[in-house]
Amino acid sequence: MEEQLMVERRRGKNLESAILSVVWSELQNIGYQSLTISDIAKKAKTNKNTVYRHWKSKPELVFAAIQQHIPDVSLEAPNTGNIEEDLKAVLGFLTPILDVVSKETWKQLLPEALLVFSTNDNYVNGLVKAINESNLITLQIKKVIEQAKKRHEHVRSNITDDQLALPALLVINQILFSGTLTQSKINSLVKEILIPVYIEPA
Repeated sequence: MEEQLMVERRRGKNLESAILSVVWSELQNIGYQSLTISDIAKKAKTNKNTVYRHWKSKPELVFAAIQQHIPDVSLEAPNTGNIEEDLKAVLGFLTPILDVVSKETWKQLLPEALLVFSTNDNYVNGLVKAINESNLITLQIKKVIEQAKKRHEHVRSNITDDQLALPALLVINQILFSGTLTQSKINSLVKEILIPVYIEPA
């Protein structure tokens, strides 16, 4: 009876905040794989049905908890003075976000999220947007290339939409398989893959 009264008192934003706080704590203590909705509900002094009314799945719940801890990042296209450094900056803007949780968490969370979200049209549409010409990375790449042309760098004249989308695909692939995006990997992707795609050979 006492527990039921506590559940009734904790509603709305207060309840959401309590649940997300528990999720965040559990992520740090036991990791994504061991985290369960039942344990989250118990520690937040609520029940599984209440949790599922707010978040439809474990990945959605965990993403919501992570989102509360993501730092502010610049969404402006970089303009460092040369295309190679600009490309590194575009790929690197996600690093502070990825650093919020461990690479093991990303490696476990993202594949499960893709599997769960693939049955939801809204999430499928979001995934399509994430890898086509309208995502943030690709929009920044377009601006970076325009800036390089204005600086009279030797930018190829026939860059395709698929080539513009390539950086976003490389980032997604790297995070899915390794759970991280190190500066050395960024440097390698830019120098060995992107520069030859976008710049004419000397």
